[in-house]
Amino acid sequence: MEAQTANIFLVEDSSDDEYLIRRAMERLFPEIRIRHSGTGEEALGELLAEGAETPNLVLMDVRLPKLSGHEVLTALRRDDRYQRVPLVMLTSSKAPLDIAEAYSNGANGYVLKPLEFDEYIDKIAGMLQYWLKINTC
Repeated sequence: MEAQTANIFLVEDSSDDEYLIRRAMERLFPEIRIRHSGTGEEALGELLAEGAETPNLVLMDVRLPKLSGHEVLTALRRDDRYQRVPLVMLTSSKAPLDIAEAYSNGANGYVLKPLEFDEYIDKIAGMLQYWLKINTC
């Protein structure tokens, strides 16, 4: 998949984390479109709407208001449009139960949010490189 055509859907309730993630993505791949929702409920409404554009990659936090990332993940995997879309949890939760539940519900990856911006750059670069350029969906 060429980065020029890629679009990413970010589900993140923290404005600070959203800013860091966007900044890292835009620095690395300025041509990628980033759409965002701040709650699980809002994300599902946008992602499952009739005629909605299906993203090339969904990144979401585990802890979200209204519906958790686990609930969003489960609902997306039930929809045919999201059977092959990479769904990656990008979260600060190191809880073994969260990790196990994410993979049980169909997550393609579970990435811990870094503490430093340079680490964000490295992790985002690795994720985008893998999911948008190396991996074939």
